[in-house]
Amino acid sequence: MVLKVVKDQYDEKDPEDLRKLLIDFNDRKMQEHLDKFIDEKGYTDAGFEKMSHGHGRQAC
Repeated sequence: MVLKVVKDQYDEKDPEDLRKLLIDFNDRKMQEHLDKFIDEKGYTDAGFEKMSHGHGRQAC
């Protein structure tokens, strides 16, 4: 919706630039939240490695 509003006020490249800015902003915010969550839970690389193996489950 925001892009539709600004479309008439700016040149054709501006909405794409704005879209990229919003994507980058959201990426940074999500990474900040993920980093905080990982720190709060005390997760480590070793813990993630263990979780990636399915908690001891074996593939069929």
